[in-house]
Amino acid sequence: LVDDEGVPTTDPTGYPKTGALMPMAGHKGYGLAFLVEVLSAVMTGAGMTWEVKSWIADVPDPTNEGHAFIAIDIGSIMPLRQFQERMDRLVREIREAPKAKGVNRIYLPGEMEWERQDLALREGIVLPGDVVERLAGMADDLAMDARRLFKD
Repeated sequence: LVDDEGVPTTDPTGYPKTGALMPMAGHKGYGLAFLVEVLSAVMTGAGMTWEVKSWIADVPDPTNEGHAFIAIDIGSIMPLRQFQERMDRLVREIREAPKAKGVNRIYLPGEMEWERQDLALREGIVLPGDVVERLAGMADDLAMDARRLFKD
């Protein structure tokens, strides 16, 4: 984080009203953040930087966020088998890297989320009481039997 004067800080108390979240990895993180802003804001016509109302708070108006999706034909760049072999090597190198004390596994991006999804599909999701109450109210509004939706 940086504070309201742009000075690095570890004090999060003013964020997000003052200060800013800095991209990770120094200049490389800044370059990636800039590229994401170009793809998801400039090219889509969505809000750029401060024009996005909030991605944290629940606001009543549209947030003016943009999204971009890209498809890459790997085969037009290199043989698919070579790509798969190189990806397998990269994954192995990351997973076999030295781990911090007390850490048993290094996750690749998205792996934790996939595992949580699998667990949720098997065991369900525990929802806070107020969320259950709101969903039950919506079910009533739609003449649905809310008991079908929830397990005790």
